[in-house]
Amino acid sequence: GVNVALDDFGTGYSSLTHLRSLSAQTIKIDQSFVRDMLDDPNDYAIIDGIIGLAQSFNREVIAEGVETIDHGVMLLATGCDEAQGYGIARPMPAYDIPAWLSGYIPDAIWTSFAEKNYTPKEIKIQLLLLSLKYWKNSFENNMQSEPGGIEKWPQLKRKKCHCGIFIKQAIQDKLFNKSWLKELGAIHTSMHIIADDLFVKYQEGDVGSARDGLKEFQVVAEKMTQLLMQY
Repeated sequence: GVNVALDDFGTGYSSLTHLRSLSAQTIKIDQSFVRDMLDDPNDYAIIDGIIGLAQSFNREVIAEGVETIDHGVMLLATGCDEAQGYGIARPMPAYDIPAWLSGYIPDAIWTSFAEKNYTPKEIKIQLLLLSLKYWKNSFENNMQSEPGGIEKWPQLKRKKCHCGIFIKQAIQDKLFNKSWLKELGAIHTSMHIIADDLFVKYQEGDVGSARDGLKEFQVVAEKMTQLLMQY
């Protein structure tokens, strides 16, 4: 009657052979992948792969380290509907758990997303909207920060960010209208050209000019958002 979960799957000594040899009903995706999934396409690809493996081996899957609403939505869209992390609750004494359980209400955005049946196209659009919002906010926050205090920039190479990879895969899969993809690609390129220019100015010390250029960046990012929402 005791179920076993493989913790931190994808790191350390975890191995695909464990899925075959161990009687573990649940796979827990390590939080190091979840944390950066909105920004790093590679981490997202790992999560997508682990979820696919879990489904193939008839295992349940739990994502660790869910800290924001957007992380939860992206996981739901990818096929993972169980999670743990500060976005749900912080660690608490054992005697507080019963009251928390009886009063817990899932976030309304998560509930709404889980209750709606999305088509594969709609899922891809939702994933792209999430990653675009995160990319835009991350870039803007860095530009408004003082030089020297930035730990990480969003993916600035347009062919390696979530949208660049999406466009490439969409062309191959032929799921979307060619003219729409062409327009999306043009706006995406324009956004990166502007972002690259602002990044160079910022790095060279021309911070004021770089920040002034954020208005143009925001206009193009909004055009891309609207194009995605109108599909």
